[in-house]
Amino acid sequence: MVAGGKHIMTDVWTTGAVLVGFALMPITGWLRLDPLVAALVAANILWARYGLLRESIGGLMDKVADPGQLRR
Repeated sequence: MVAGGKHIMTDVWTTGAVLVGFALMPITGWLRLDPLVAALVAANILWARYGLLRESIGGLMDKVADPGQLRR
């Protein structure tokens, strides 16, 4: 469930960044905006993937959960 939620949030941020880039492109006329937005989107996806992979491996290796998370 956590992975599904993070996947959806990554999609939300990706869609938002693409829409902002799409809207700003004609206004600014800055042609380098498209590759910049694409690089930021890719970095966000890779960062989210890294976090999910780290959590998954931690669970497989019997990593102790955060005490604050256990209380919730």
